[in-house]
Amino acid sequence: MTADKPAKPVAQRRFKADVRKVLDLVVGSLYTHQEIFLRELISNASDALEKLRFEAVQNEDLYEGDGDLKIRVEYDAEAATLSVSDNGIGMSDEEIAMHLGTIAGSGTRHLLESMKQGGDAPELIGRFGVGFYAAFMVADRVVVESRRAGFSREQGVRWSSKGEGGYSLEALDRPKHGTRVTLHIKKVAEEFLDGTRLRGIVHRYSDHVGFPIFIAMDKGSREAQVNQGTALWTRPKQELNEREYHEFYRHLSHNLDTPLCHVHSRVEGKVEYTCLLYIPSEPPLLPHEQQQHHNVKLYVHRVFIMDRAADFLPPWLRFVCGIVDAGGLPLNISRETLQVNREVEAIRQGCTRKVLEMLRRTASKDAGQYAKFWRAFGTVLKEGALEESPHRDDVIDLLRFHSTREDRDEPRVSLKDYTERMQAAQQELYCLTADDLQTARHSPHLEMFKEQDLEVLLMTDAIDEWLVMRMPEYQGKKLRLLTHGELEIPGQDNAMPPSDSGLAGRIATQLGDAVSAVRMSARMRESASCLVYGDHDPSSRMRRMLAANGRTLPHAAPVLELNPNHALIQQAEQLDTDESLADIARLLLDQAHLSEGTLPADPTGFVQAVNRLLLARSTGSD
Repeated sequence: MTADKPAKPVAQRRFKADVRKVLDLVVGSLYTHQEIFLRELISNASDALEKLRFEAVQNEDLYEGDGDLKIRVEYDAEAATLSVSDNGIGMSDEEIAMHLGTIAGSGTRHLLESMKQGGDAPELIGRFGVGFYAAFMVADRVVVESRRAGFSREQGVRWSSKGEGGYSLEALDRPKHGTRVTLHIKKVAEEFLDGTRLRGIVHRYSDHVGFPIFIAMDKGSREAQVNQGTALWTRPKQELNEREYHEFYRHLSHNLDTPLCHVHSRVEGKVEYTCLLYIPSEPPLLPHEQQQHHNVKLYVHRVFIMDRAADFLPPWLRFVCGIVDAGGLPLNISRETLQVNREVEAIRQGCTRKVLEMLRRTASKDAGQYAKFWRAFGTVLKEGALEESPHRDDVIDLLRFHSTREDRDEPRVSLKDYTERMQAAQQELYCLTADDLQTARHSPHLEMFKEQDLEVLLMTDAIDEWLVMRMPEYQGKKLRLLTHGELEIPGQDNAMPPSDSGLAGRIATQLGDAVSAVRMSARMRESASCLVYGDHDPSSRMRRMLAANGRTLPHAAPVLELNPNHALIQQAEQLDTDESLADIARLLLDQAHLSEGTLPADPTGFVQAVNRLLLARSTGSD
C-alpha cells in the first residue's frame, strides 16, 4: 500500500459530542480498576500487530524489515511519562482522526447511560470498544504518534489532547511504521510509574497476549519480556491453570467477572482447528447486547482474521465468547466465503457440540451454577429448540422451567424431570404461559390441576408459546398448553357441565364478536371465568408481543369459559333481563383478561360496569 496524499499540517480540531461526553465522565470522576487503562492500550497494540500480520499476507513489503512484532512499555518517573508502543499496522492522519476523534457505533448512547447510572467506567468503555479513552483517567495529556505501514516516513502523524474540548493533529517525520502512545501521568496516579506495579498489571491482564511485551525505563535501561508471548490457546492444556484461562477471558470480553465455564479443544484429522470457548457468568449489561452476534474471534495459524465470526456457532449460542483457530482455512478468506465453506460448517458443528457438552456437564454436576447460567442466557438458548438442527434434542434436554411442584425463584425443572414423575395414566405434559411467575401461579387454569395433583410447567419467557407449538412432543408425550383447546384429563369427568338456564348463550349474545363462544367449564374451582384459545390460535399475550414488534394477526376471538359453581355465575342465572346481565357479562370477560395479565379492551367501561354492580348491590336492586 502506498499513499499519494501527504499528512495534513498542524490543525486544531474539536471532539465530536459523544467523545466529549465520554471524556467528561472519565476525566471528571475517579473509578476503581484504573489499571485497566494499560490493558486497553496493550490490547489496541496487539490488534495493530495482528492487522499488520494479516495485511502482510498480501503484501510482505509492509514489514519494512522491522524485525519481530512486539509491544514495548516504557516509563520515566522523573518526567512522569508512560508510553506503550508497537511496530504494528499504524494509522494515517485520517484514520487517527477517525479513531481518536469520534466514537463509531450505536452503542455510544447506551454506554453513556450506563456510566451515568453508576457503572464502572473502565469496564464499560472497554466493552464498548473505546478503551483508549481510559488513558485519561491517569493522564492529563495523551500524545499518539503513528505511521501506517506502507506510507512514507513523512506521512507520520502526531495526535495530542488534554482530554478536554479537542485535540491537535500535525504531520510527523516517523522512520518506522507503528504507534506510540505517551501518557503524561497525573500526580495522583504516580503509582503507574513503577516497574514492579506495571509488571504486575501486565501479568494480571495481558500475560496471554500472543506478542512479546517488554518493559523498560526510558533512560536506556535493559528491557525485559514480561509475558509468555505465545497465543494461549496454542499451549497444551496441562500447562495452563484456571487463572490464565480467566485472564484470557477478561481480555476477550472486556469483563472483570469470572467465566462460568470454558472448553479448550484441539481437533485433528480431515478438519483441523483449535477452539477456546467460554460461557460468561453474567448477562450483558444492556438488553440490546443480547441480540448482538457472537464474540468469537477467528484466527488462521494464529493470524487474526476477524472479530465476531458468527459462522462458527449458531445464533442461539451468541452469548459464547472465545476464539477459533482454523488451520485449514486460507488467510484471505472473506465473510462471504465463510458462509459456503464446508470446513467452516464442520467446525461449526464441532464447536456447537463442545459448548452443549460443557453445558450438559455443568447441569449434571452443579445445579446451582447451571441455574445461574439459565438466568443469564436461558431465553437465548431456547431459540435452539425452535430450530430444526442436529442439536435440537440436546438443546431441549437443557431447557429449564418453573413448576407447580417447586417453589423456587429460578426455573430448575427439565422435561426429563417432568416425564419421570408423571402420573401413570397421564399422556400429556401440561404447560402454562404467562407474563410473570405470580400471574402463572394464580391462573384460573391451574385450579383443577392443583386439586388433582397434576404437575404443570410454568413458562414466563416471550418465546415460550412458540416453543410449545413448535415442539409438540417430548419422548412421545404431547405438550399441552392449558390455555388452548378443550382439556381431557385421564380419570376425570371431562364433560362440560349443563346449563339449563341458557346463561352461556345469553352472555355470548351480550359480548358479541369479543368471544367466539361462551360455555360452562369443569376446569375452575375458585375463579368465575377464564379464556381459552383455539389449538392453533395465538393467545392475547402473543398478540400483544407481535403488535409491539409491528405485526398484527387476523382477529380470532377466544372462548369464554364459566364456572357454574361460582356464586357470581349462580347469581347471573337468576337475572331475568338481558339489560341487567350486560354488566356481569362484561365483568366476566374483563376479569378473565385481567387474570392472564391483559388489560380489558375498554378499561374505563370495565370500571363503570363494576361501579354500577356495586351500587346495585348496595341498594338491593336487580
